[in-house]
Amino acid sequence: MPTYEYIYGIAVATLFGTIIGSFLNVVIYRVPKKLSLISPRSFCPSCKAPIRAVDNIPILSWCLLRGKCRHCHTPISPRYPIIEAITGVTWGAITAWRLHAILTGVRLTGASLYEHLGILAALLVAASVLIAGIGILSDRIHSRVN
Repeated sequence: MPTYEYIYGIAVATLFGTIIGSFLNVVIYRVPKKLSLISPRSFCPSCKAPIRAVDNIPILSWCLLRGKCRHCHTPISPRYPIIEAITGVTWGAITAWRLHAILTGVRLTGASLYEHLGILAALLVAASVLIAGIGILSDRIHSRVN
């Protein structure tokens, strides 16, 4: 049976993963537009209003704002919380596998390492399919082909 430390470790890793996912959203939005990753602060792509810190909490803020900008009420793409959630779940899963290995005394070498990497690869493939399915990459591919 998992201990509280085990569950806490997974929760912290999942939360940290959602923060990493939020940063990935910044990268996905800004790099193709050749914008800085550091400044300006996050802003609404529609009205350019800065996003307050309280409105920039991964997944939660999007849900509380019902997927719309606080200022102009323009819909915000669901890809933002989806990427945050996928990244958070991936980090939580990796941590769960690692903690399980530690608690059971399994060394992550040889076959067990490949099993864990295989599961991680499967998660990454699933995440890629989900991301492609919601059109994050398809717009860029079509614009370069046309």
